Amino acid sequence: ENTKPAFNSHSVRLLRDDYVSVYKNLLPVQPLLHMTVDPACGGYGSSFALVTFCFLPDGTCMLVGGEEIGASSDTERKAAILNHIGALRARAEFSGCKIVFCVESNLGAEAENYCNFIRERNVPKIVIVREDKDRDGWRTTNETKKLGVIRMNAVLNDKRLKFYKYMIRVSSKDADDTAAKLRNTIIDQLQSFMRIIV
Repeated sequence: ENTKPAFNSHSVRLLRDDYVSVYKNLLPVQPLLHMTVDPACGGYGSSFALVTFCFLPDGTCMLVGGEEIGASSDTERKAAILNHIGALRARAEFSGCKIVFCVESNLGAEAENYCNFIRERNVPKIVIVREDKDRDGWRTTNETKKLGVIRMNAVLNDKRLKFYKYMIRVSSKDADDTAAKLRNTIIDQLQSFMRIIV
């Protein structure tokens, strides 16, 4: 089958340039944060992943932080979520932020598992996404992924994707596995994401 990159390769390459991709201006007061979680139900080699971002007044999408965990327990993953929220709120610019918590709900009850955990812990100022009135999370389909690629390309082409200069990462046990390395992983994945041509 024929494939080609889903995202504009030139725009993705520019993200490696700090001058282009690191947001250096003052942040708005307490922006609304969006925390997305992929609970790693994709089979062998799939990792738990969490990305936090916000939209700035000029339309820029700023990646604030993220976590990626390979083979791990449910307890470790839940700890990563809580520790990430704690690290966000430890920074003055995010201390009072409301967080929109969105978990992919394609398989099983993983979305309910994480959303119920957040409810049980009474995490303040957090809104849980429910795609259906009786089901937590958000299902991704081929159609929603196509729409996501279109929107992401628009953001990349307009140079409106930026990285927070103090990107937050708390889950790694490896001293070399820094926020800067996570940023490179995100860029690598954008470069390697392919679409099938039929």
